[in-house]
Amino acid sequence: MEDELSDDNVRLILDYNKMMVSISLSKATRLGHLQTLLSLSRLLGTDWKDVTKREIDDFAFKMVEKYGDVKGQETYSSFDHKKILKIFFRWFKIGSWDYKVDDPPETKSVRLRRVKDNLARESLVTQGDLSKLLRTRRFLKTIQVIVKSKNIVFVTMPSVALMPSV
Repeated sequence: MEDELSDDNVRLILDYNKMMVSISLSKATRLGHLQTLLSLSRLLGTDWKDVTKREIDDFAFKMVEKYGDVKGQETYSSFDHKKILKIFFRWFKIGSWDYKVDDPPETKSVRLRRVKDNLARESLVTQGDLSKLLRTRRFLKTIQVIVKSKNIVFVTMPSVALMPSV
């Protein structure tokens, strides 16, 4: 990160990480935010302190172009990038993580659209698939299975204790 970003941006992102620790966010959440911020910082190509509303609007457009689906609609990736952009910029400009606080003028026009759920019943993981995954997990000890709103998400994590049977 230090090789790719300015000293000001590195300090800002490290301060943001400290704030996330202070409000007791999990490591997984913090990692997600930090990875997205690195991606956003690369895409931005300038210091966060110098960003204008026009650049944020162009930025939101680029995110949908890069991470949106073929129809130009919101995907989970574009949604997450825009959401983290708004949260980070609110903290940076206003000093608040709280979504109840109004967004700064730069990000006020960035809208988060609901992502359409296009999963077909046949695409879901079956009980047999889950059993196979858990057996593989015991062998590899590197994949943590997180069940979240009927979807199963895989996160690679070294040396994670075995999860109980589901």
